[in-house]
Amino acid sequence: MDNDKKLLSNYVDIAVSNVDYINSGGCGIFAMLFGNKLESMGYDVDYIVLFRGKNCVKEIKGNNVIKPTDILSCSWTHIILRVNGKYYIDADGVFNRLKQMDNKDNRKRYPLVIDRQLLSEITNIKYIGHWNNMFNRSRGIKKLKGNLKLIN
Repeated sequence: MDNDKKLLSNYVDIAVSNVDYINSGGCGIFAMLFGNKLESMGYDVDYIVLFRGKNCVKEIKGNNVIKPTDILSCSWTHIILRVNGKYYIDADGVFNRLKQMDNKDNRKRYPLVIDRQLLSEITNIKYIGHWNNMFNRSRGIKKLKGNLKLIN
């Protein structure tokens, strides 16, 4: 494992320590908060939504302005980070390839890069009855923010 990947893996471990079910309804929150932290440390971060179908991604990319409803109306499964154009990150760790992630059912996922503002809007809108509720937002966000302060 190269040094960058090892360092990023350590950061993920610190961030998710004692945060339950983060990839069961908290992936967007993790991506937003962890991505912000990495950006503040000088990393290049892309925010990526993974969709089940490529037609939806094509339609969304065809829009001049992407709105939260464009994304929320499609079937998507996960929100992740791409760091320095090389590593894919979620609360489970750091991966070299996109297809290693969120693929428990062996189906292909189709990525769409979005900006941080759109991610913020999605996490706030989709939360209302649509996110997996195993992740307790009030406790999870507080723990995650506290853990991120330990990363320097």
